[in-house]
Amino acid sequence: MIFRFVCFLLLCIYLSGCGTAAGDKLFGKNGWFRDRGDDYLKAEAIDVMRVPAGVGSIEMAELFYIPPIADNQSSLPEKFELMKPSDFSFARKGELVKVQDLDNRSWIVVNQSPSHVWPRVRNFLSRNHLPVGYIDATTGTIETDWLSLPTEPQYRDRYRIQMEQGLHNNSTEIHITQLTAYVTDIVALSEPQKVNWPAYSINPSRELWLVNKMSEALNHEEKASASLLAQAIGSSRKVALFLKPEDPHLMLYLDYKRAWNSVKDSFRIDSITLNDMHKSKGVFRITLTTEQLQT
Repeated sequence: MIFRFVCFLLLCIYLSGCGTAAGDKLFGKNGWFRDRGDDYLKAEAIDVMRVPAGVGSIEMAELFYIPPIADNQSSLPEKFELMKPSDFSFARKGELVKVQDLDNRSWIVVNQSPSHVWPRVRNFLSRNHLPVGYIDATTGTIETDWLSLPTEPQYRDRYRIQMEQGLHNNSTEIHITQLTAYVTDIVALSEPQKVNWPAYSINPSRELWLVNKMSEALNHEEKASASLLAQAIGSSRKVALFLKPEDPHLMLYLDYKRAWNSVKDSFRIDSITLNDMHKSKGVFRITLTTEQLQT
């Protein structure tokens, strides 16, 4: 019994320690029980095995046999057309939010109608303790109250959130404008809640901060019920189609630069070949395939 125990103990000592010579001999790089997990990296291509003439080769056939395809099965009885991708720059499957930018201005595009986005934006302001100073659901306008800045006590910040109908159906654009003012100037105002908003934010970095924070929250928030008060937001369209036989045209109620970029992006989204363009003249030269003309 003692002899067996001693032999077992010696064997354990012999096998212990992968860094020892004995351990390397058993489990090392060239050992008997080496790790072969990376052996495939050293594999080389070899010629196909050939059997001598007159010897049956059924045993040497491919493991996964692929039968020949008859000629009458080479095509489907009907022409199958793949579904086109979404006509928008992001998929319409599920609830998605995207931040777009042009000329150092950023805005949020939500794949939902304004009446659904309105309560979600209000929930965002409430959860982040951003008090509201002015609100008008019919125009889609929300203005925060004057917010104090811990690092700059002499200033106050205010944000205007403007929700509008997007370029596409059931989509909403959220534009944010930031305003900074001295505390003394705000106190001197007869009506501190009524201000003249600038065309562009005073501090673009703070505008972008709120844009990113709001877009992230809307992208992860559960859907909310629609607001009856905010249904008027989508009444003003950004796109109108006129199908007059003598002059069919599409009207975009946008500034020229954004309208130009929107039309240009539509060619890319619909895989339309753009041959040439002249921005100052407002001209695009494109090529349409037969399939595109029929759709």
